[in-house]
Amino acid sequence: MNWAFLVIVVAMFLIFVSIAVYYFRTRSRGKSHVAVSASASIVATWAAYCSLLSANWPTAAIAWLVRAEPAKVLEAAQPSLITTVAATPVALFVTWMLYRLALAELRKNRLPINASAAELEELGRAVGVFELAAAHLRYRLAGKPDRPLNNPGEDPYSLPKLRGQIEWAHLAADLLVQLEPNLMRDSFRYVAEKKFFKLIESDAFDESNEIIWVVYPAPEGSLDDAITGVVDATFQKSSQIPDSVAVSVFVACVKSETLRDETIITPQRRSLRVLSQATLIHASLDFSQYAFSLIRRFEQRRIPGADYALKDCFVAPQVCEANPNIGPMVTPPEEDLFSVLEDWVDKPGVDHISIIGQFGQGKSTAVLAFCARWARQWAAGNRAARVPLLIEFLSSCAGNHQNGRLPIGFSQNGETAMVFAVRRC
Repeated sequence: MNWAFLVIVVAMFLIFVSIAVYYFRTRSRGKSHVAVSASASIVATWAAYCSLLSANWPTAAIAWLVRAEPAKVLEAAQPSLITTVAATPVALFVTWMLYRLALAELRKNRLPINASAAELEELGRAVGVFELAAAHLRYRLAGKPDRPLNNPGEDPYSLPKLRGQIEWAHLAADLLVQLEPNLMRDSFRYVAEKKFFKLIESDAFDESNEIIWVVYPAPEGSLDDAITGVVDATFQKSSQIPDSVAVSVFVACVKSETLRDETIITPQRRSLRVLSQATLIHASLDFSQYAFSLIRRFEQRRIPGADYALKDCFVAPQVCEANPNIGPMVTPPEEDLFSVLEDWVDKPGVDHISIIGQFGQGKSTAVLAFCARWARQWAAGNRAARVPLLIEFLSSCAGNHQNGRLPIGFSQNGETAMVFAVRRC
């Protein structure tokens, strides 16, 4: 009988039983607790099975219960191949049963999902028991609290709903991290009575070389004099700079729709980088490939059977307003389609317009030309215009449209203008 091995196995058994009991009692805190409880129970089961290799404790327990002599109990405790073989299917059955019970509990969606599960790559699929337990273990070893993300009854793999409007400071931090990938979002801390916040920039080649960004989330309409005054007044003494580390970067994020990224000097000779909200948003959205695709389709792709592109033969169509109140004998004035679209883009309050016409009259080509003109401006560096997103649908049932007329819809929201075009296969 190997007593050392037996002591180690029994200690493991007791530890994992304690973990399983604790996580089972706290299972209301999330699905990860159910997964850890089941996983620890399975490990404890196999620890008990491995103990049979050192001591035949079931037979010894029976001998002790019938009040056998101590010598008989010790003799019964000797390892037995028959007991080990007989215990194998029992251990397998207990493992299968524990796993199935945990999996059934997870699939009931009565418990919230924990933060550790959000790090899994595919949130929409069914996550296994051991996978949830491993994710929870990694999260805890990293020193992070594995809090539940949503309430029971909600979709367990959906992101939590936003509560109210996002604070400009937090939105600015998110956008800055997109602009400068070396900034660590989890280093966000308010400083100077929450007037400023700081972010830490980590050097990929030297982790000890950290740069502190002190950021002032300036409210909408703030002027440069007011911004520099707040910065100088707050950090006029070096002792007020956080972490007693030399600050390398002062930044002001201005809530403005004007593109701006420049460095100004404060009255106390501090270098202050001023970034507008529009610049941060445009920097985080890369439409380069989309713009080049539009240019290639309209200006470079050759028409089948010809040696020229659409641009070489395109003529902007004329349109008129479809007004059912006007009689058939009255012809509305015609306008250039591009002028109509530009007026529509400049009026965000107009939610939707449609262009209706016969097949082959050039609606889709005109829409492509309009988007390609924006793409050419984008490629030239003009990023202030709203982005037209061209969304095409294939249609093979043209006869279902009344009088053979097919509409093209335009809708707009925020920074983008969406164009819905139907193209025949």
